[in-house]
Amino acid sequence: MTRKFVGVAAISVFVLSPLRGQDAKFAADNLKYSRDFYSKVHFVAMASLPASFKYDRYPNGGPERIQSGDGVDFARKDGKTWLVSDDWGETGQPADAQTSKRLTPGAFGSSFASGITQK
Repeated sequence: MTRKFVGVAAISVFVLSPLRGQDAKFAADNLKYSRDFYSKVHFVAMASLPASFKYDRYPNGGPERIQSGDGVDFARKDGKTWLVSDDWGETGQPADAQTSKRLTPGAFGSSFASGITQK
């Protein structure tokens, strides 16, 4: 009896867990929680893809910075224009339109990794 119960419990865990992961509401709730959590912490991501870079963001709408492996730094404050700046956007020149578009949220992961350099 105990052996049968353990077998049924194990099977239910292995079968029901993937189904729970495919539930759209469950996924949306997890995504909301993740965004809420990461908006409140200092977030740093370093990548070594075709082009290496470091993304740095302070919480609650704070400044963002992207440091390219080529020695070019981009920064912005309050979601405004990306600047070519090595002091977190205190000074600097606006990045060109194409570069700014590639640095926008949702695009920086794949676009920036393809190699951004400011000329």
